[in-house]
Amino acid sequence: MIKLTLVLFLFSCSQFVQMTDDQYFEQINSKGADHVSIIFSHNINGETHPCGCRKFPLGGLPQINGVIKHQQSLAPTLYVDTGDTFFETTIVPKEIKESSSYKANEIAKAMDLLDLKLFTPGDQDFALGEDFLVKLSQKHHFKFLISNSSQMMRIKHQKLVRIDADGVSLFFIGVLEPSLLKSQYRNLFTSPKMAIKNQIETINKQFSHLKNKRIILLSHSGMKFDESVAQSFPSINWIIGAHTQSYLTEANEVNQTKIVQVLSRNHHLGQIKLGLSAKAKNSYQLIEIKDHTKDLIKNNKFVPWLNTYKSNLDKIHLSEQNMSAPANEGQKLPTYISCSDCHTKQVEFWQSTAHSLALLTLKKDNSLHNPQCIKCHSLGFKEKGGFSKTDKYIHTSDKNFTLKSYWDDFNKTIKVPKSVRKLSPKQRKTISQKWLQLDTNKTVLANHGNVQCLNCHNQNAEHPFGDEVRLSSKNYQTKCLNCHTTNQSPAWYNKDTKGIATTVNEKYFSKKLKEVSCPKIENK
Repeated sequence: MIKLTLVLFLFSCSQFVQMTDDQYFEQINSKGADHVSIIFSHNINGETHPCGCRKFPLGGLPQINGVIKHQQSLAPTLYVDTGDTFFETTIVPKEIKESSSYKANEIAKAMDLLDLKLFTPGDQDFALGEDFLVKLSQKHHFKFLISNSSQMMRIKHQKLVRIDADGVSLFFIGVLEPSLLKSQYRNLFTSPKMAIKNQIETINKQFSHLKNKRIILLSHSGMKFDESVAQSFPSINWIIGAHTQSYLTEANEVNQTKIVQVLSRNHHLGQIKLGLSAKAKNSYQLIEIKDHTKDLIKNNKFVPWLNTYKSNLDKIHLSEQNMSAPANEGQKLPTYISCSDCHTKQVEFWQSTAHSLALLTLKKDNSLHNPQCIKCHSLGFKEKGGFSKTDKYIHTSDKNFTLKSYWDDFNKTIKVPKSVRKLSPKQRKTISQKWLQLDTNKTVLANHGNVQCLNCHNQNAEHPFGDEVRLSSKNYQTKCLNCHTTNQSPAWYNKDTKGIATTVNEKYFSKKLKEVSCPKIENK
């Protein structure tokens, strides 16, 4: 049985904290509001900001900060997260361990700045092992809530959290389904349903004198598990889930328990409003995280934070490649420079498209050395005849060539007034032609930056004398969708009833393909 001997200390005239080994208690001031707001996220997957090439970007820590701080100005707000937060996958390859560790540590620092209260980890959060999470739990303000921990676990955590506001007691329980984990971490956890049962019994026995109790389960276990818990434990009021990313615009009600989840990467936050008076109703809604939400507060500290973060991460990405990437010598893939010798009209058309300036999106986003980004904004990354490191996309005969001096000269001679996508075809063509002149002046033999001819077309070794394999629309579609995914280009896809991108919208794809299709080559 959990001991009730509590250590009491004062936070302020309206807030105090009590602790046992397994319990955490806090009292908050409602400041006259008629509700407490619970903001939740999950499956952030290590993302700090939306990709710069998304047409309608969603997510981002500056934007999240704007929403949370705005909500805090309206009513007492508790921010919780239900896991898969720090990493993209359950395994981190050794060649990107440094950048993955940096991202995870910075996100943990950001969670403190965002006033994260409770965190129940997911399977992906163990990507660098238990030791990594042990360190996080010891040096950050947010509390790990793990009710089904075993005696083997070394992560500093609580099993039960109580937060009071104006006579309403909120009890938080947190579980992770062990079967989702790699085998070496499963012994850190016990049965989640047994842990839930034990904590509910503790609440009913030790806090029976409290008249207005709400039980909230933070669960990283998947929707089917959450539904079965709701069937077994009807005294749970809310289940904030994760893992399956079951995008719910309305709460899924099982018995009297409401189950909620959102999508990944902070595209939305979930908000539960719990009434503090008889008249105030409970409610649930999704908050779409659009770019302008960063401006909900003045002097958003995450804007400069993100700039520093991206600059540091870019240096780490380059450092990792310098240590692991082999030299990519030999015959280079032909770039648009050589194609223009014969296909002038086609290259001039291409220069008017956003593809011809795709690398500038990464430059603007300070992500030129992010290998996940550059593969879709260049030609031949990690391919035979292409380039193996993100600072080697330019091939030149100049032995004194440096990428820094190249971009310095670019900035002096070429002005890009706004986003590549927002430029007119005429503006793009002008910039692209000036860029070609810069490459000529710099004795560039091949510039694999930007999306160009061989990203779409095939070419055999005997070109232009051999027989070419003509591509069908489906062939092009396969090439296009390698980069234009549901995450990067959701407008390219049909949507289900919940608004989630599913299958390719063939009509829309045909329209986009036509927009970038070069003039046909005239047969002579």
